[in-house]
Formats: sequence, C-alpha cells, structure tokens
Amino acid sequence: MKILTIVSSPGPAESIGLLVKKMRESSQEAELINVSNDITDSRVKGVTSGSGKIFERMHLDYKEASFFGHIENYFNIPITFADKIIDKVRPQKVLTGTYRDPSGLKMTLEDAIILSARRRKILAYQYVDLWDNWFPKKERKIIPDVFLVHDTIGKELIKKRGGIKDGQIVTVGSPALEDFIQKRLDSKIFKKSDFGLDNKRVIAYFGQCSPIRNDISLPWVINILRGNDLLIFSQHPRDNRNYDNYLKNPQVKQLNIHSDGLLDFADICITHTSMMGIKADFLGIKTINIILENEFAELLSLCGRYPLDLMGGSQQVKDELELKKAIENDFTVSDNFKRMLQELRSHNALGEIIKILE
Repeated sequence: MKILTIVSSPGPAESIGLLVKKMRESSQEAELINVSNDITDSRVKGVTSGSGKIFERMHLDYKEASFFGHIENYFNIPITFADKIIDKVRPQKVLTGTYRDPSGLKMTLEDAIILSARRRKILAYQYVDLWDNWFPKKERKIIPDVFLVHDTIGKELIKKRGGIKDGQIVTVGSPALEDFIQKRLDSKIFKKSDFGLDNKRVIAYFGQCSPIRNDISLPWVINILRGNDLLIFSQHPRDNRNYDNYLKNPQVKQLNIHSDGLLDFADICITHTSMMGIKADFLGIKTINIILENEFAELLSLCGRYPLDLMGGSQQVKDELELKKAIENDFTVSDNFKRMLQELRSHNALGEIIKILE
C-alpha cells in the first residue's frame, strides 16, 4: 500500500509522524508532506516551519508542499494543486491532519487533497487530534471517507458540527499522547537542579498563537506569583507576537529546551487549550485551562465546559481571581481520569490506525 500523508499543524504532525515512521519500518510506502503555513516569514529565511520541525526531530524524510509548485496563498489552495500532487505521488490512500478553521472559509492543502482524492475515488482519511480542530466549511462540503478521532468527545463534536454519520467517524486514540505517556511517565530527562531551580515552585505557561489572547492571561499569572515562584514561558512556535516586556520580570524566564522537557520538572501547568496542558495533566501535573469570556464559545456551548475539565483532569478558569484560587487550591484529578491514564499506558493507537488503513 502507498499512502500520501499531508500535515500542516504540529499537533497532528506528532501522531501522523509516528504513524509514517511505523509504516516505513514495515516496508510500506508513505509519502510525507509538510505544509509550512506559519504566519511568519520563516519560509523566506529558510527556517523549517509548520510540521517540519516535528518530522526533523523524528528523523523522518519529508517533502515541502512547495516542492510540487509555487503556492500563492497557503489558506486558499486550488484543487488543481492538490490534483498535481496526487498525480505525481499516485497513492492508494490519503491521510491528512487538520488545520483549525472556525471561520469555515479557508481552503488548506488538507482540504484540497481530500476533495481531489474523493473525486478520484481514492479513500481519504483525516486525523483530528483535538476537540476543537475540525469545523465544517461554509462554502464547500469537504468530508473525508473516514474521520479518525482521539476520543468519544471528539467524535460527538464532529457529528454535531457537521451532521456526520456515526459510521464515518472512528475513535482510535492519540498515538502522540500515548507515546509521550508511555515513555515519559516513568523516565524523565530533566530536573530542576539542571537549571538552578531547586526550592522553586515552577509554573509552566504554554502559549498559543493568535487569536488566543496570551497578552491577557500571561499578565494574570505574573501578577499572582509568590516569592519562590518561577514562571517559565513557552512561546508557541507559530506565534510571532513580542513578549519582551514580560520577560523583563526576574521571575519570568524562557529555557532553550523542547516544551515536552518542561513537564519533567514543572509543578503547575497553565495554558488556554494547548496540547501541552493535556500532556501535563496525564503526567500528574496540576493543570489549569484559562478560557476567557467568549473564547471557544461554540465548544463550551456543545460540551458545557472544556473537555479536560469535564473529564475531571484540569481546572477551567475565566479570570485572574479564579486563576489565583486554582493555583493555590489542593486540586486532585478524579478517579475516572486516573482510569483513563491507565488505559493510555497500555493502548495501541498506532496499531488501530494501521489496521484501518490496510
């Protein structure tokens, strides 16, 4: 079997990269394409962007989407460009990641490839790695043959948002999260003493790119720091906003290590909805999700609260006062959440996805 895989966002890239690696190890052909659709000008500077950083860390060979021709607008890809890729690669099946588009107006390469594949009667699969990463398009119906989702909440959200039939959505788990938990839970790489942080309460803040308002929530965290606290700010790789003013505070630092490494010694994790919060939660780190008023309104309307909070794993807050209370309380995860962790330690999402693709 020959499969074409296309990913633009780092989140799904972590899972799809693991899948491609596993397939290649078993001598299956998997063409891997990175879409460098960052909002920065990193393509001009020659810096790897998009999912490429993830693939390079995994030592995976891949091609840039621009290898197949000039791309004028990464958020308005012509179907003819996708046709060109499929004609060149000649895959038997197609697997894409997702690019979060609540507006429903963008046409990313993932979207164009799904349309092109379905026109050619090539089976198209789409992996949706987070609850809020798939939305129906307003002008065109872009639906794969099969959605692969990480949990039942994700499945229900896709059904509600797009009127998708139950049989088109398969719950497979998260290869990236499972791999992270299985490797990291019992084996850590870094410790506080490596950075001279002994006797410090380390708070890790994982930022996200626009429109997430880090500029509102980050000052809240800084305002409530205690004397022995150190805030480590992890800037999202696709966020080009300037945070120099915050970094002038002696209690705020950035470390030159991968964000996963921060979870080896962080005492508290704070984010809006980053995947890093989910990872932290399953490692037993106290996790707080800041959901501002009118932020993720559609998701909260469908679920009631942020899914991680609903599962009993994290605390959702909306303002500085709630954040302060959450940081200082003795929150513990629910028994249900603990059972989920045990399942993650033994589940094999990669194996399930490979069986579906065969």
